[in-house]
Amino acid sequence: MAFLGLFSLLVLQSLALGATSPDETIAELSVNMYNHLRATGEDENILFSPLSVTFAIGMMELGAQGSTLKEIRHSMGYDSLKNGDEFSFLKDFSSMVTAKESQYVMKIANSLFVQNGFHVNEEFLQINSVQC
Repeated sequence: MAFLGLFSLLVLQSLALGATSPDETIAELSVNMYNHLRATGEDENILFSPLSVTFAIGMMELGAQGSTLKEIRHSMGYDSLKNGDEFSFLKDFSSMVTAKESQYVMKIANSLFVQNGFHVNEEFLQINSVQC
């Protein structure tokens, strides 16, 4: 319940002040995703995980460079952040919500599937396999 309260505060703060930090940026992204999904199916129920979307795009961002990296950062609203700021926030946030000492424990699992024969940089695999 505390998580939902914290998330709600982040969303409200983001809307009131404009996104200037990673947590505000991700909260603003969540609201924008909801509004976009809501507009495409007005009479439909919506179930989505902004956290999962953010982690998945983050994994892609770690392997991107050049114009692809710029496009990912722009579409996620990270233009105003220094490169890498969003990752430190995501790591800290992931550690917080998955901490075993907490009253509630959240388990997070992400996977990356790669076509056979496609070479993946070892550094990319190491960065993405960090366990919180």
